[in-house]
Amino acid sequence: MLSNEKIKWMTRAALYEKKEDKKSLRVNRFHQSDYISWNVMKSLIGTTAGFGLAVVIYLLYGSETMLDEITLPYLVELGKNLILIYVAVLAVAGMLSFLAYYGRYQRARKKNKEYVHYLKKINRIYQKESRDSEDEKEELS
Repeated sequence: MLSNEKIKWMTRAALYEKKEDKKSLRVNRFHQSDYISWNVMKSLIGTTAGFGLAVVIYLLYGSETMLDEITLPYLVELGKNLILIYVAVLAVAGMLSFLAYYGRYQRARKKNKEYVHYLKKINRIYQKESRDSEDEKEELS
């Protein structure tokens, strides 16, 4: 049986689903630590690929001068510098990714509380209707 209250809450839930484009609904399928760690790992892999491309471009750009100065101590120093820069870039990227995905998860969780509230209201209405229909059946028999 349709009631205005049930229609109101179902409409709110449907509008929420459409408005949020189910992104925040997908986020809450994960535990917080799983969501954050998975996305930080993806960011670090992307950062590593980007850093690798930047190093290749740097080496190609400065290859003429490097070939003139190439010695073992120069290569060791270049390697140390690249490793230090790489670790620093990864640390910064990891922290920024962590903060970004932590914030996304918290915002999605907060938004989903509203949606869960709508679903609980709808569920209560269904339970009330089923109790009422059972009572009517008992009265008829």
